[in-house]
Amino acid sequence: MRPGNYSETAVASPVSIGGTYTFGLYLGKNGITVQGFHADDSPITSHADAAMPVVTTNSDADFGPDGVFVEGDHDTISGIHIGENLPSGNCNKTIEDVG
Repeated sequence: MRPGNYSETAVASPVSIGGTYTFGLYLGKNGITVQGFHADDSPITSHADAAMPVVTTNSDADFGPDGVFVEGDHDTISGIHIGENLPSGNCNKTIEDVG
């Protein structure tokens, strides 16, 4: 992901729970990497880097909104800031990992 602000919504039918839900980000396969990068293609490695992309999530899962739902094994999220879940104040968990 390049620097900037992203508003993410993912409709998914996870294998681990029945039904279709709306998450902010959904990682449903093994080996997925979500990585922040500078404009010059170098990876963001510091949590204090001002270029870090900001991801606002939009989740309304009825079992407790998850900004990010990870169902795959060996997935990586690095170099991004996961912001607030919308609607405001509507987040049970920032990240739920069942992989």
